[in-house]
Amino acid sequence: YNYGEVKHNTVEDVEILKSSIGFFGCDDTSITSILSQRNWSEKNLIIQKYNVKYNKNLEKDLRTHTRGNYKNSLISVLTEPSIYDTIQVRRALKSKNFKNFIEIFLTRNNQQKEMIKRIYLIKYESNLEHVVVEKFKGSIMRSLALSMIQNYRDQDNSDQDSNIGNRNDDSTTVDMKLVSEDSDRLYQAGEAQRGTDEKPFIEIFTKRSFAHLSKLDSFYQNANPKGHSLVRAVELEFIGNVGSALLDILLYAKEPYRYWAECFNRALSHWGSKENDLTRLSITQHYQAANIKQAFLSCYNQSLVLKISKKTSGKYKKLILLLIN
Repeated sequence: YNYGEVKHNTVEDVEILKSSIGFFGCDDTSITSILSQRNWSEKNLIIQKYNVKYNKNLEKDLRTHTRGNYKNSLISVLTEPSIYDTIQVRRALKSKNFKNFIEIFLTRNNQQKEMIKRIYLIKYESNLEHVVVEKFKGSIMRSLALSMIQNYRDQDNSDQDSNIGNRNDDSTTVDMKLVSEDSDRLYQAGEAQRGTDEKPFIEIFTKRSFAHLSKLDSFYQNANPKGHSLVRAVELEFIGNVGSALLDILLYAKEPYRYWAECFNRALSHWGSKENDLTRLSITQHYQAANIKQAFLSCYNQSLVLKISKKTSGKYKKLILLLIN
C-alpha cells in the first residue's frame, strides 16, 4: 500500500482537530477539511500525536462527538488502508455480496491481497479461504472467489496505479503467442462445444496481467470463427454472479476508469445512496478521482460531483466531495 509522504504540518493539524472537537459537538468543517486531505502517513502521525499530546484517543473522541454516516466515514478515513480493505472484505462476506468481494480482490495487487489475507486471519481468527467456501455456495462462484484470492496475477508496468490507463497502447509488452493460445483455449472451452468448461476461463481471468487480458479481448474476436467478442462469449457462456464478475474483470482490464465509474454509479443508483459503498470507493480511489470523474461524465453524460451532491446531504456530503476533489 502506498502511504504517501508527510508534507503537511501534522502538529498544527492536531491542534486544530483538538480545538474542533468540543464538549457540545464539533467544528465539522475543520475536521472534514483535514482528514479528507491527508494521506495515511500524515493521518497516522496525527493519530499518534493527538493521543500523546492530549492523552486522548482521536477515534474515540470522533465517535463520541459525531453521528450517523458522517461518523462512520470519518472512522473509515482514520483506518489504515490494508485494515480497511480487510474490514470491507469481511463485510462483503457477511452479506454475501459477491460483487463487492470481487471488486476488492480484482483491483488490489498481489502484495496487497496477501496483506488482506494475513490481517483477516489475525483480526477475525479465521482463514479467509475457509470463510469463502462457507459463504459462497455455488461451485463455480466459490471456485472463482478462491482463485481471486489464491492466484498470483502476472504483473507488468501497466498494472501500476500510475499506468492503468495505458493498457491498450503499445508501451506494455504482451506475449502474443500466449494471447493466441489463451484465445484458443477459451474458444474450445466455451463456444466451440456444447456446455462450458469453466476452468480455463477462471484460470486465465485470474492469473493473466490486465494488459494481457486487454489484448486477449481484441484478439479473441478476430480469431473467433463466430466473430464474437470475448465479452459476448462470456455473456453467452455464463449467467448470474459469475458472469457479472468475469465481465467486471474484462472491463477493469480494458477500461479501468470506466469500471470505477460504473461502481460509483451503482452506489448512487438507489434512493439516497449505498453509503458504505460510496464511502469505500471515495476513500480507496480518491487518488485517481479526476480520471474517474471524466469517465463518469463520458458514460452517463452527468457530473459525478453533481450526482453525489443530489444523493447525499449534510456533513457526509461535504466529506465525500472533498475526498474526490
